[in-house]
This record gives sequence, C-alpha cells and structure tokens, in this order.
Amino acid sequence: MNIRKRSPVHNDSQNRKTKIIIITGDEQLINHFQQNTNGADTQMFDLDQTNFNGNIRELALLSELTDHNEIDDHIYRHMLRSPSTNNKAEVRNPTVTPSTTKSKRSELVCVVCGGKALGYNYDAITCMRKDFILTPEEKSRRRKRLEENNRRFSHGDIVTVNEEDDSDPKYNNSTGVVENLMNSTTAVDSGLLTDIDHLQLKYIEESFINAYQSTAIPSLPLQIKDKMDALTYVMDIQNFTALRLINYLKTIPEFEALDENDRFLLVKYNLVHVFILAKSLFYDHDNGVCNETVENLKQRKEIFILCHGDEIRNDFLQLVQSVKDTTENDPSIIHLLIIVIIFTKGLSLDNSESILSNYAQVYAAQCKYMTLLWYYMLEQYGEVATIEKFSKLITQILKIQMVTKNYKVFIKEQVDDLNRINPLMKSLLNLS
Repeated sequence: MNIRKRSPVHNDSQNRKTKIIIITGDEQLINHFQQNTNGADTQMFDLDQTNFNGNIRELALLSELTDHNEIDDHIYRHMLRSPSTNNKAEVRNPTVTPSTTKSKRSELVCVVCGGKALGYNYDAITCMRKDFILTPEEKSRRRKRLEENNRRFSHGDIVTVNEEDDSDPKYNNSTGVVENLMNSTTAVDSGLLTDIDHLQLKYIEESFINAYQSTAIPSLPLQIKDKMDALTYVMDIQNFTALRLINYLKTIPEFEALDENDRFLLVKYNLVHVFILAKSLFYDHDNGVCNETVENLKQRKEIFILCHGDEIRNDFLQLVQSVKDTTENDPSIIHLLIIVIIFTKGLSLDNSESILSNYAQVYAAQCKYMTLLWYYMLEQYGEVATIEKFSKLITQILKIQMVTKNYKVFIKEQVDDLNRINPLMKSLLNLS
C-alpha cells in the first residue's frame, strides 16, 4: 500500500484537514474502504478501467490531489497526469469533444503509403512496411532475388524424395527442402548484383587501370648522397601514387559532383590512407617490395630502408600483406574500398580538418559504394565469409589510420629542407 500525505490546508471554518491519496491493488483494503467510509469525503476509482481517460471528474481530482507545492515533490503528479489533459482539468465541462479523443488504431492512416497504419516509426504514423522506404535500386534488387527464388522453386530444384524410403513422402519432401536450401545459398546469392551493378564494377575496374597507366614512374636517381636525398625520392614515388589515385577519383561521378572545396578536403585528409590499399595490388612478397616493375628492385628496397628504417617498413609490409590476404588479391574489393575510405569524414584524426560543405552528399556516396562492395563480396564469398572479411578489413583500416598518423609525424621530423618536397605531398602529409 502506498500512502501519500498532502500538506495541511485550511477550509472556510479554519479546520485543519489532511488530504490523503492511497494507490493500492489490495482487494481486501478496497472492500474495507467501500464499507466503512463516508462517500462525501472519500472518492474511489479504478486506474485500470478502459474509460479512465474520458472521466474528467476523476482526472480533475487527481490533478488537484497531486498538485506541486514548495513543501513536497511531484512524483505522483508525473505518474498520474493524463497526456490529454492540462495541469488543471475543469470539472465544469464534462463533455469530451471528438477532437480530443484518442484515435483508434484502426482509424490511423500511414503517412508514407496512405494505407492502414499499424504503429509509429520515428514519431510518424506508418504501416511499418519497409518496402515503401526502399530506394528504387533496392526495390529492383529485392524483386530480382525473389524472382530468382521463385524460379528455382518452380523448376523443382528443392524437391527430393528418397525412393528407397517413401513411407512418409511429406517428411522426405521437407528434408529435401532444408538440404537444398542450405546447399543453394551461394547459388541464390549470385543474383544479388543487378546488371547495372556489374556494369558499374566493370567501369570502376577500367577507370583504375587507365588511371594507373596515365602517369609515368619516376626514374631512379643517379646517386643517393644522404638521407634527405632518399626522402626526396620516396616523396616523388608517393607523389606518383597520389596523382594516379586522384585521376582515378576523377572518374567517379559522385566525387566529381561534390563541391570543389569538399573534393579538396577529402583528398587532402584521406588520400594517404588508401596508399596501402593501392600498394597491395602490386605487392611482391618474395622480394618485399610494392613496385609494378622488376627494374632496380634491390636499389629501390635499399632506398626505402634508408628513408624509413626497418620498423616503419615492416609495419607497412605487414599491413599490405594482411590486406592482400583478406581480399584474396581481388582488385574489385580494393577499387571499391578506396572509394569508401575517400568518402569517410574524420579518418585523419586531425583536429584542424575543416567541415564539409555538404556532408549528406558525401555520406550518401559512401553508402552507395559500401552497399555495392557488400553485395559484391556476398556474391563472391557467401554471407559467413563476407562478415569475417569485413571484420578483418575494419581492423586493418583502423591500423592504417594509426600507421598513417605516425608516418606523418615521422616524415615531419626527418625532413630538413621542405623546399625539396613536392607541393602535393607537402599538402597531403601536412608538412609546413
């Protein structure tokens, strides 16, 4: 039994009275009050009754009894207040107009499709059907998957009856359905990508190849006198990689559609993070280098060791190898992942990074290529392997994030003459 005492109030005869509200579910106590109390001074009503919201007299009494003053708090006021009433309900008007009554569920109309609503979604009355909020591309992909499943079912691909034991055909058919569904998971997943998706993947692949053929590899210097010479050459190699990647990004319509300032910010703060991904396509594990050409491999390797030292170089090669293993050297995964990372805001962990002019446009582009990457991997490897590979890729990207941040600090400490560093790499590495 919960008892809530109210502060003393004075009536016209100056007699002190104390108002008490008792909230209880004890049937014996309720019967006791009904038999032994004065009806004029005691009001009793059921909080669980279905028409409680329409009983203005009872609501007014609750509001009066639980009104807040300076002496005690308003815990019960919050618990008992009806959302359809004000702090003080007026007893003088017991008529409830239709406009204030709560709409029945059967009368609700979905704000999305105009049909019968079943509930609320993000504070909007909706029918809770997801297909009304899917994009046309998602609807097309979903429809194709359903048609593929129906085609397989109609051709009898999943009905297998054991002729040696036909005592229970229903059981045999059910078993065959389960077995074939398990065995045909990969086959059904092959319909995840539409023809448009395949054309886009082909376009991305060709764009990457053309971009990498558009820039010539810097020639090896005649001699390396000191560490600064090695750094200058390495920065020229990195500049060569950056130019290729920029040419690749220029072929992506969503990137070109961005504001000029947004394109600059995404390249400035994110491009270095995709170097390792791009290098993984050309990684030679036997020689421990990421060069596309076999010329002067030994000299190039020695220059990189002189410039970076063994620790940074080993961290770099381990990450390249892990990316190569996770993606199984599939160039399409790398091509798409590069785009996704470029469209990732805040990857640089740089507090000085400016705000994008149109973040929503960047985010929409990232989601598009992330979805394409996900469905491509589902089609290639199946759901379980895709989830595992995605988890590994996320871990590797986080490592790339930290390695890149440390690399910027390292290069900044090693460079003696900034004038010898090409302008593009000076901007990408934030050297000043």
